[in-house]
Amino acid sequence: MIQQLGTIALALAIGGCSIATALMHTNGTFDSFEYADPELQQISDWNVAERLSITGEGVYYVDGRSGKPAVIYPAVGDASILPGDGVGNRLLWTVGTSHDEGHGPLTDHRMLSGVAVDACKQWITNHQDELGINVEELFAPGMVRTATHPDGDIQLSLTRTFKGIEVVGSRVAINIVAGNIATVAVEQWGDISMDFGVTPTITAEDALNVLSTHTGHAHVSGEESCDSEVQILTLTNDDDTFFVSSRTNLRGVALESPEVIHGYKHVLAWKVCPKFDGQGDAHSFKGYVDARTKRVLEFKNTVHLFEAEGAVYPLSNDGMSPGGVAQADWPMSYMLVGNSLTDVGGNFDFSGTASFRGRFARINDGCGGASLSNNEPGGINWGNSGGTDCTRGRVNGQEVGGEGNTHSSRTMYYHVTHIADIASKHLPNASWLNRQLTANINRDANCNAYWNGSTINFYTSGGGCNNSGENVGIIAHEWGHDWDAYDVEGGISFPSGEGVADLYAAFYNGSSCIGRGFIPGRFCRTGKSRDLCKASSGCTGVRDIDYMQYVSESAHTMTWARNNCDENGVHCKGNVYSEAVWSLYKRELPAMGYDDLTAFELTTYLLYKAAGNVRGWYNENASAPWGGCGGFTGYRAFITADDNDGNLGNGTPHMIAIHKAFVDQEIACNDLAVRNSGCANVPDSAPKVSAASGDRRVTLTWTEVDRALSYDVMRAEGGCEKGKVKVANVKPGNGNLILTDTGLKNGFEYCYLVVPKATLNPSSCFGKVSSKIEVKPGVSQLPIPLPITPQPTPRPTPLPTRFPTPLPTRLPTPVPTPLPTFIPTNPPTPRPTRNPTASPTPIPASPPIGSSSTICNTENKEKIFKLELIYAAEIANQISWQLNSFDIDSETFVEYKTSGDSVRKTQRICIRPGTYEIVISDSGGTGMGGGNYTGFFRGGLAFASDANNVNWGEQRHIFCYGECASTTPSLSPSSALSELPSTVPSASPSTEVTPLPSLILSGVPTPSPTLRPSSKPSSSPSVVPSNEPSRRPSLNPSQIPSLDPSVEPTSSPTEVIEIPLPPPGGQQDAEFDIDLGVPRCLTASSSCSTGGLVTGRGAMGPEQNAPNSLDACTDGNGGDYNISESIEAITVGSNTQDNMREGDTVTVTARVICWYTGASDVADFYYTTNVENPVWNFIASVDCVGGKGTEQELSVSYTLPGGSQHAVRVNYSYRTGERDVTSSCVEAPADQTLYNDVDDLVFTVEENIDLLV
Repeated sequence: MIQQLGTIALALAIGGCSIATALMHTNGTFDSFEYADPELQQISDWNVAERLSITGEGVYYVDGRSGKPAVIYPAVGDASILPGDGVGNRLLWTVGTSHDEGHGPLTDHRMLSGVAVDACKQWITNHQDELGINVEELFAPGMVRTATHPDGDIQLSLTRTFKGIEVVGSRVAINIVAGNIATVAVEQWGDISMDFGVTPTITAEDALNVLSTHTGHAHVSGEESCDSEVQILTLTNDDDTFFVSSRTNLRGVALESPEVIHGYKHVLAWKVCPKFDGQGDAHSFKGYVDARTKRVLEFKNTVHLFEAEGAVYPLSNDGMSPGGVAQADWPMSYMLVGNSLTDVGGNFDFSGTASFRGRFARINDGCGGASLSNNEPGGINWGNSGGTDCTRGRVNGQEVGGEGNTHSSRTMYYHVTHIADIASKHLPNASWLNRQLTANINRDANCNAYWNGSTINFYTSGGGCNNSGENVGIIAHEWGHDWDAYDVEGGISFPSGEGVADLYAAFYNGSSCIGRGFIPGRFCRTGKSRDLCKASSGCTGVRDIDYMQYVSESAHTMTWARNNCDENGVHCKGNVYSEAVWSLYKRELPAMGYDDLTAFELTTYLLYKAAGNVRGWYNENASAPWGGCGGFTGYRAFITADDNDGNLGNGTPHMIAIHKAFVDQEIACNDLAVRNSGCANVPDSAPKVSAASGDRRVTLTWTEVDRALSYDVMRAEGGCEKGKVKVANVKPGNGNLILTDTGLKNGFEYCYLVVPKATLNPSSCFGKVSSKIEVKPGVSQLPIPLPITPQPTPRPTPLPTRFPTPLPTRLPTPVPTPLPTFIPTNPPTPRPTRNPTASPTPIPASPPIGSSSTICNTENKEKIFKLELIYAAEIANQISWQLNSFDIDSETFVEYKTSGDSVRKTQRICIRPGTYEIVISDSGGTGMGGGNYTGFFRGGLAFASDANNVNWGEQRHIFCYGECASTTPSLSPSSALSELPSTVPSASPSTEVTPLPSLILSGVPTPSPTLRPSSKPSSSPSVVPSNEPSRRPSLNPSQIPSLDPSVEPTSSPTEVIEIPLPPPGGQQDAEFDIDLGVPRCLTASSSCSTGGLVTGRGAMGPEQNAPNSLDACTDGNGGDYNISESIEAITVGSNTQDNMREGDTVTVTARVICWYTGASDVADFYYTTNVENPVWNFIASVDCVGGKGTEQELSVSYTLPGGSQHAVRVNYSYRTGERDVTSSCVEAPADQTLYNDVDDLVFTVEENIDLLV
């Protein structure tokens, strides 16, 4: 049965105001030694200077010290670097881009990111003289970070290096919108003389000893918290002056005449991270010491202090109903039970033991361990309890789950998981989310919480404070630090990272009060002047980011911060920009006519898109109110995120509101005309939404609104005001629209909104959001009847999509109009060359349709469909099945193959691309007597029977392969639906639903699905171009399924499952499988690659999800990245153009980094067909040949044995002697295992019927 994982009480806390400095520091012994050299301190406050152009037309901002452009906006035409629909963009994707879709747009985010990097490198090379930078100091390995967004926009952060050494704080930030470069920011780029030496004269140990002397405490050798590294620091240079020559900016306007400017200077320094005797838990130190003079340049604590089915706190633990009281039976989403994950509703149908560990979170409770098994009736229930701190959860009065089943464990797990789920839907390509964040809770201290660079940490109650791990505002705030540190910019924001952490918390909780109830009986405050929150605000937290909730009712501006925030007042400084974003939501967007719901969703969208590439939210030394003019600031990030045509010069859809919010805080900029532009024909009416509940599902139906080109469906938990998960993006048809959200928790209340959009792709073009609708799955709830929307009148021409839509492959390829085409300067790395001596296995001719033979004709793109039926012998005479294919001419299903004459029936049938219906019948109406059936296609699960659905007489499933109908085929009365479909339902024939990863394809949750929705569109699109008459069948309104539970079901739900037709030789990129702990390709393909999932080695890089091994093999952490040994990627591929199948010869290629001459570096290759309990078979060893830091591709070939799930292992190591290769883990002297890297890759293989005979 489907079980539910819940906690009895969910403790969520919101809130926030600054608390006394005494609450910030738990150990004053070390804090007094924090230091920053004055010349370095001024760098964090770097300013910009306003320059008038010679023509007097507008202003232009340059770095006030270097004289180089701070930010430029390329001219129309020059800005276009990738194909897109930006202003003046006429680039096209060509065959030369070598990607799977041919002439269509790149949809694989890794490939798109690589092409964008190459294009930006070429653009900077062409313009480096105007920018005043040297392109050779950019694009070093490991110094390029990118983020690709669902709308195709791309952010790049390029860290500068000089002679291979990182220049701290100096970078170029680029933002690409609609294929155009919208902004280029050059930050803290001072010229470095070529005779600047990069060889230190002191050692790292000398630097550690200097800091020991500085603090008066001995450092603990071998327990440093980071690798010691030589870096170049940028300092102010007020001693010397120099002239800056006139430049021509990229818009062709000369700057004013030369003037004297104080510049930058640079110093070589050791970065070291010592641990001292007597150091407290809330300390993790980093220091910079001059690598020649031993001068201390900086010493600081890098820990970011907060300042000051189970039960969960929805908002706070302050006891104030409803949000401050623990609430029972909240779902434990994505929690590991045994080796499998629960679904979003905490449901699971497998046995195992659970702890507070899952896809996004791992909880370590200072009170002890926690575990529960599902042997007890009702599944896993963590219970509820009174009290706080180490009080254990109870069920029916009995303690359960162990000492670590506390309020904090339950609340922490739920909220860290839920906010990460929200973030993953905003930024589905964010690799830094694919890991567990560790939370250490109930630590033996009080009145604080902190993030230390890798974990978030929370204290018990005491000292006048409540337990910080039971407070949702504090939990979300500390999670926000982790997100800020690992986003595309790759570091904590300045002048304060506290503001952005507050913003993530506020838009998660739907409240401007940060940490409500943390300090009972006290209202929040900020700054030295102690501007207090009004009693009417109800904010008993540490801060509030709505200035109207303070007694002053005045914005805490940049000028205010200078006068009221002390040197370490990072929380105080964060208010300056967090208030700007909250004002955008609460005041400026409503001034444009947006209601509260729409303004909240729009601001949340902009926040997640904008914040990732911001290093400095504003410049403290700038002239008010233009604190947002230096580099890629918060103001510039928000208008860039808002833009939809790649040209900021013509305005953005909400530019006036964004400018007003930021200028009120004195952190806007005046280098662009402020005007609203874009988002034409935005929907002006809200959809009318109805909801119907079912078993672990909710079905939404809504009316189509005029001018809406797509709809985002959003789901909230714990209240409609909270942050929401994006469930799906739905394209409209003619009439009402419908979506079923599955895998939910029965009896738990969810809130839904539908957001109409004026574009097909994600954008800021929001129409009026629907009214909120609250519904509980599993509760009989009939929908509010909605009228069938009549055929709409002809619409205005829709806005162009971000990229041109590729034509279906079955249509003739049109001859493209001669336009400039884009071919990347450095095309993506080609797939590894296969073994030239191998030849394809001969394929016999295709048998007649319906033949019992299963030798498929690959030339006709035939693939094996397999159906397995299991039932008792005594009912064999009442069981039958039939496979029908859809005939496009008659617009009906026609018989393809029938059978059904044995107890255990496994049928394998060759099918060509098309649309199919499988009908499984039981004339006795017994549901196969409790038996089961499964359908497989291309090695992946396509559908399965529902163990909870019994006593049926007929079950139907529709799936399509390759050339799929663009609509659901007509259904005969005998196949009318008894309830709404669980996946891709269609009340309108042309409705398309794009499910997000939280949706499942079949009616039953699959613990480890082998087929999941793809983010890549089919190469044979299911959309018929508007210039071709549709020959697809229609669905008569009379055939829309009834929702009346009194109607007797006549057949099973119908599921439309689309299986894309892979192009020959198409490569599949693996995704990290949290159950197996390694990258995995879920469906069969011609090749499978880890991409960047295994790049690095252990802590060196670092490698994501290290060690990426199926068993106990681990990585060494010795050496330096890009110099010492590491595996960068693994690819396994067929030696033919077809998908890998049993009996084929495949080639495994490892891309590795060789150390020194490479003579002692060896890669051992292995394979296994048991990925759960691997037994490794040795293939071969290959030596590395190359110089220091050289990348090499090492390859071996082997023949695939039987089985659908395979894995290969590469064990890459440094060794000087022989070793026993029968052991897949390195067994060598300890000094050699320091450099070992082991990585595994799981992939799916098609059946080979020849081997079954």
